[in-house]
Amino acid sequence: MGFWDYFKAILAICAVLAAALYVTKLAAKTGGRTFRKSANIKLIASLPLARDKAVVVVAFGEYAYLLGVGGHHVERLDKLPLSEIELKKDEAPPEGFGASFKEELISRLKNLGSNTPDSKL
Repeated sequence: MGFWDYFKAILAICAVLAAALYVTKLAAKTGGRTFRKSANIKLIASLPLARDKAVVVVAFGEYAYLLGVGGHHVERLDKLPLSEIELKKDEAPPEGFGASFKEELISRLKNLGSNTPDSKL
């Protein structure tokens, strides 16, 4: 075997690895599932209960459906008119850990900058 044979083999291995990387990134983007968006069905809420079980509320037409979703089945638990459901409007998220952490970090960085020897000159 010559140099070019080894080079072709290494090139083929690199191409296979690049294709595998591309496919895994594509699968991660879609979550391994393909969904078609529908203007008629809207997911209102979802609550995971276990690894492969959840309760979801879906709006379809004039009704909201409470569904139990398992690994291999979906079961309708209840059907409610949309007029009876009070949907919250989009609200600003409450100030949580991220905002308080950012404020604390900024204040500590300001204090750190004021304690440097150059700032006392």
